[in-house]
Amino acid sequence: MSERIKILTGIFGFLILFGGCRSALVPAGYKLSPREVSNSFTGSWIDISYGTGDTAALKLNLSGELIALNEDTAYVLTETAFVPLTVKNIISAKLHVFNPQAAIWPVSGLLSFIPNIVGEIANSTGGGFVLLGAPVAGFGILFGLAETRSNATLKYPDKSSFDEFVKFARYPQGLPAGLETGKLHLIK
Repeated sequence: MSERIKILTGIFGFLILFGGCRSALVPAGYKLSPREVSNSFTGSWIDISYGTGDTAALKLNLSGELIALNEDTAYVLTETAFVPLTVKNIISAKLHVFNPQAAIWPVSGLLSFIPNIVGEIANSTGGGFVLLGAPVAGFGILFGLAETRSNATLKYPDKSSFDEFVKFARYPQGLPAGLETGKLHLIK
């Protein structure tokens, strides 16, 4: 196998592996821009890992809209039910505040690499075009990935407390009295 084919095979292998990386499964109705978050009438999407005290106990993973949060209970609307969760049993939580805005950087990093691939294929002597462009493309992709993970999510217990989650609930002041939870539905 020629050197050029090995390099191109490596690049395409990287792209296939890179394509397997995807963001969380947040429904389209909850993928808001940063400007839309303050005007939205819904809560933000939350992924929760929930369980009881010991390690042998049952552990649940829930995803849904954060409806309300007070000092002892988190109320989450999933696709199937309205679920009250005891805050002290929440192992971890990830709140998707808004859709990451810097997703263009990894794409532009990959697109800037296309001329190098074409140059490598067109040059029969193996001019090293792929190796020449790899640092620039790699930096663009890594920088973009770092930006997409920035402030679009809040994570408990890593970086955030539940006090920061409250303002992104549908009802930040708490669950209203007399709320008919059966009439609540997710935005699709």
